[in-house]
Amino acid sequence: MTGVEFNSEAVAALDEKIDGILDEADRMFLAMLAVPLFFYASRLANAWLEKWNEPDADRQRLPYQLLQVNALTIGIHLIAGLLLVAAYWW
Repeated sequence: MTGVEFNSEAVAALDEKIDGILDEADRMFLAMLAVPLFFYASRLANAWLEKWNEPDADRQRLPYQLLQVNALTIGIHLIAGLLLVAAYWW
């Protein structure tokens, strides 16, 4: 066999430890750890919209300030996806 070989006893022991920490219902709630990041991104987006709707807004610079919100949404999706995979795998 090529590649990495796993010690099945060590993997089984780790799986038992994880099962002791998290039961079935709690595993799916792991993905909810991304919710605080969502609220932060939502607050930034609402502040950006208020600036955009101002009559004297600098429309040349404001789109660049939205990049932070876009990066946060990417992070939210990445974290939620990884946590869902972790919950399913364990």
